[in-house]
Amino acid sequence: MKTPDLKKIVLSLILVPACADLLAQNCQAGFSFTVNQNVVVFTNTSTGASMPVYYWSFGDGNYSYAANPTNTYQFSGTYYVCLTLWDSLSFNCQSAYCDTVVITNAPPQPCNAYFYWYPDSLSNSVYFYDYTTNNPIAWSWSFPGGSPSTSTMQNPVVNYANPGTYLVCLTAYTQTDTCTYCDSINYYPCNLTAGFTMNTSADPTVVFINTSTGGYAPSWMWNFGDGNYAYTQNASNTYLYNGTYYVCLTVWDSLATNCASTYCDSVIISNGQSVPCNANYVSWNDSTNNGLVYFYDISTGGPFYSWYWDFGDGNTSTQQNPTHTYAQTGWYQICLTVFSQTNTCTNCDSIYVLNLSGIEEWLSSGAVNYFPNPTNGMTTIAYTLNGGAAVSIEVYDLVGNKVETILDQTRQEAGSHTLNWNAGEQAEGIYLLRITVNGHMATGKLTVIK
Repeated sequence: MKTPDLKKIVLSLILVPACADLLAQNCQAGFSFTVNQNVVVFTNTSTGASMPVYYWSFGDGNYSYAANPTNTYQFSGTYYVCLTLWDSLSFNCQSAYCDTVVITNAPPQPCNAYFYWYPDSLSNSVYFYDYTTNNPIAWSWSFPGGSPSTSTMQNPVVNYANPGTYLVCLTAYTQTDTCTYCDSINYYPCNLTAGFTMNTSADPTVVFINTSTGGYAPSWMWNFGDGNYAYTQNASNTYLYNGTYYVCLTVWDSLATNCASTYCDSVIISNGQSVPCNANYVSWNDSTNNGLVYFYDISTGGPFYSWYWDFGDGNTSTQQNPTHTYAQTGWYQICLTVFSQTNTCTNCDSIYVLNLSGIEEWLSSGAVNYFPNPTNGMTTIAYTLNGGAAVSIEVYDLVGNKVETILDQTRQEAGSHTLNWNAGEQAEGIYLLRITVNGHMATGKLTVIK
């Protein structure tokens, strides 16, 4: 059985607002202003905040935290001014108000010519984008060595017959100013195609011959599929174990922009060592049924055709992933034996079977609900506390690694509590969610699918 991918889950917690929040839900930001040439005085008209915090953005790169600030604008123009209001006593009070300010009695903004460029390797063209400030109305481009060699378009496209370094100049014209910007561009179109062949005559050592084409300053990375890597043009790798490995070569060009190519192929190793057998499993207690334990096989070195479980209480199973109900709480030694065509191996470990009666004193019905489960996105975790308690919620993967601590001895009052988990774009997997309430623990299983 394929071992599930692991999943990291992000939690967002729904908080019940405090009394102070309920009193501050109607806060409203606002302001008026007066203009005296290039000096603007702002008058704060915000309402509803008990202990207000202000943040002003004046639209020219300046800002202020004062209640009634003044800003001096360096240049004429239209500016978008915003005031954001918070209440330091309330999470529910946040409001923003914006307005435009027109400055006419200041010097005009200076012209500042600038451009970006981006190569298109498919068409051997270069795209130029004007980023001149202060609203240019006309443009004059110079492209020595390019076609066309000049342009009056704002965002022209130029073709270069050969790779190399070329000088580009842009002159921009505004209503009040003229400015010029020149820069050199390194035009190297992406023409990489990765490829390789391999020689397996010395199996388990494989020689890889690079057949990649194109590129002006290429670099290489080999991924041999067994955890080994190489960064040479040609490479060899000695595999320890028999099996089928997926080998990939990625080639980059340091001169061409965003230029990379990858080629992959499979290699079969038959003269190495047999993959060692390693029996292993994980288990978890059901969160609602006393004594019910889930067992999950994560053995390596297969494929396996048979499993034998000894649950430590006189009962056994030959299923790969069984469940078992214990009559009594306590420690039990669990042994799993797995059988492949060439190997047999056993792993024994002890587990503790929980009695849920303790947690039922604090957690209504001793239950935590997960829905939807399985999930491919947002999952809600819901539970009801019978009284105020310290609550911890932790997430574990199937090999026992703690993925995340959601709550850590957080004091919560009696009543219903809801948390939302966002599975996002992660891979499929099975996770164990462990909730501890005043020292009493229960564990549930959450499955994430795509």
